[in-house]
Amino acid sequence: MIHEILTHCEQDDTETFLYLFSYIYRLYSKRFLNNIKLIRLLLHAINHSELEQFMCDILKHRLQLFNSHKLYSIVDQTLLFSQNEQEDFWKLLGTHDFVQNDYEQLFTNIIEHLLDQTKSVIGEQRLAKSINYTTCRNTIALANVYDILKTKIPTYGLVCCLLAHELTKNFSEKLCVLWHEQHHEIFWRHLERILQKWIQRENDQTKQKIDYKIGTIKMANENGLKFILQHLQILLENKNNQNDFDDRLKIDENLINIPLSKSTIKSLIDCIHKDEQLYKEKKSFVDRLEKGNSVLPPSLPTTTTAAVTTMMATTTTTTTSSIKRRKLDNKS
Repeated sequence: MIHEILTHCEQDDTETFLYLFSYIYRLYSKRFLNNIKLIRLLLHAINHSELEQFMCDILKHRLQLFNSHKLYSIVDQTLLFSQNEQEDFWKLLGTHDFVQNDYEQLFTNIIEHLLDQTKSVIGEQRLAKSINYTTCRNTIALANVYDILKTKIPTYGLVCCLLAHELTKNFSEKLCVLWHEQHHEIFWRHLERILQKWIQRENDQTKQKIDYKIGTIKMANENGLKFILQHLQILLENKNNQNDFDDRLKIDENLINIPLSKSTIKSLIDCIHKDEQLYKEKKSFVDRLEKGNSVLPPSLPTTTTAAVTTMMATTTTTTTSSIKRRKLDNKS
């Protein structure tokens, strides 16, 4: 009913449509949450200045168009939108607090659906008929996901989600290299943990093998090892990746520094040698990987913890002294 009223109004008079949109929202705000029909109607009607006003209302918590519940299905449907509608959709979505704060699970699901189109809620026939999809596909959505995540600290679930899919030059490659450079220690700790979990699954001979998960991703994909190697090769052979270690280690230029433990590297190499075809395809890199130097990221600094402990102890001592002083004052 609301959609029909606003549709007729949008076709006749945009100003009246915007007034009614805001008025009806105040009455039935829950009806607007993740309502893709109403959101697309809004995107079709507004201009740039009106879009900025809506973004301002969202920032001031006067308006909320999205929540996290099954948001990936909404993102799926925007793939049928025009380029401008998709860009405006992401501007509105990115303004919401929950997108910026609770980003791990939210974007793990969104990335999973964008990179694996078999999980799309749209259907292959509708995608094939859409001019917008055949032109843009998921490139606009992934570019906007990248713009949001590039300012975030990498998490275990997100790194896992990237490694569980084929390397994409304009998304997973850019994001992995960025996190490698800006959050080196955290990023490689996640990688170490992911590889250990994956190797554990590969070496498991029981029937439960398929149930192994890394984050929310089942690592039963037959191309799992191939995808992992794609990402490792980009990270380790990138010209800028060795700069952090050059001052500490003077090594042969043909050798690469690997921020993983020796045991993890050895187990990974063993898994690769079991797949003859993959080894032949990646022989040059695998050989370098096997001869590489294990350079673990430094452990987290303990000075901060020690400083906090010292400060707490000092505060406690000061408080105790002041209490004793008050007692002495009372006695006097």
